[in-house]
Amino acid sequence: MWNNIVSFVKTHLISLLCGVAALVFVGATLWGMSLDSVKNRMQERVSAAGEIKRFESSAINDAKIDAEKRRGELFQKEFEATLEVAHSINKREPLVPGLFPTAQNQAVKFEFVNKYKGSLEQMRADLMADGPPTAADIAEEEQNIIDLAQQEAESKTEDTPNPSMKPGLQQPQTPTIPGRPIGGEEFAGGRRYPPSPEEYYGAEGGEFAGRRPGRGGGEFGPGRGAMMAGMNVPSVNVTIPADQQKYNKEYRAAVNKAKSIRCYADVRSWHVSPIVESQLAPSPEDLWKAQVGLWLQQDVAKAVAEVNNEAAAAVQDGDPYVEHSPVKRIVSARIFGYTGAEKPLLFPMASGATGSSDVAGPAKSFTDRKSDAQFDVLRFTVTMVVDQREVTRVIDRVCRQNFYKCVGVRYAPLSPEDAKVGFMYGTAPVTQVTLDFEGYMSRAVFATLMPEEVRKALGITLEGSGG
Repeated sequence: MWNNIVSFVKTHLISLLCGVAALVFVGATLWGMSLDSVKNRMQERVSAAGEIKRFESSAINDAKIDAEKRRGELFQKEFEATLEVAHSINKREPLVPGLFPTAQNQAVKFEFVNKYKGSLEQMRADLMADGPPTAADIAEEEQNIIDLAQQEAESKTEDTPNPSMKPGLQQPQTPTIPGRPIGGEEFAGGRRYPPSPEEYYGAEGGEFAGRRPGRGGGEFGPGRGAMMAGMNVPSVNVTIPADQQKYNKEYRAAVNKAKSIRCYADVRSWHVSPIVESQLAPSPEDLWKAQVGLWLQQDVAKAVAEVNNEAAAAVQDGDPYVEHSPVKRIVSARIFGYTGAEKPLLFPMASGATGSSDVAGPAKSFTDRKSDAQFDVLRFTVTMVVDQREVTRVIDRVCRQNFYKCVGVRYAPLSPEDAKVGFMYGTAPVTQVTLDFEGYMSRAVFATLMPEEVRKALGITLEGSGG
């Protein structure tokens, strides 16, 4: 048997060696394929094959390239259109042409000052606003009370029969009250109480001359004094009860004023530039600050007018007045200036103006935005007396006027002095609220208008100007 095996091996040696070699090769191959590196390479090959098939199914051809190009062009057009709308919203026109960035002549500077004053008054007119009762308002009501009391006294004496007279011949009696002078009697110094019509209603040299429009037409006349001049008006000595509202001159003046306006505001309510006080031509920088401050305040006044006019339109019974307005009073406005400037650019106020003590600057904003290459950031504050239920609507309406963001709201109780001065806000729950705003002015819109001094302070270099 052994011999047969040896003979078989010898006969088939070559075939046996080749078989062994083949088994070794197969084993080595299977072992090598089990290694991680081999698996990774095989996965890379499969992935590459998939990518090739994907490219084959979605080849980048000219049609797709053109479609992407058209999509990019459409996006650019929409972006430019959006930017144009934004610039149109942000843009404001200077009060006087030919003033910015460099005044054509000195005359346009003084023209701006005059129009600036007129614009402050126009904001008051647009708001249908005025201040509290003046001394002249109260004095007029004092005379009205005297007239009313005299009429009541005359009516009472006419209705009281005189027993010393025969029936049908009754004459009004003149009551006398010791200690109170009647018309024609004089105090020390030659003054009379009540004053004569000429003295009271503004005849030349009178105490209240020129202080209040006359009732008969014309700016200051012919007033009541002119109509009564030369008339022999009998005086009746009367006592005026101080505890009755109809005899309270301050109360009557306050009521009449409140019913004649929709909001309390006057020139003291605004941030007024010092250029109104100087007799010299303002500097370019001061002119620009006055113009920017006016733009901001005009937007605030427009927002308040919109809110109040909407409320007035809803009044169905009687004429609308302060009682119906969401914004009862504009107490003060303060324009602080640009933030993030290379040097402080505070906006000064006229001496004695409300809010002029706030020179330290505005409270910190949660946005922490500073002026940059796209927008210049300004801060301003407005204090108002507002119906508590309407505060958010007022904020929203101001923000809608331009690129404004409310960054602070502070509430405070009304001052006890308000009622003493003559402010009457009605029956609605009101609060005094101070609103802090940020304004954003596009450099693409305003940089070319800025005087050189302002551009340097803000670090702006106009393209091609070299400075």
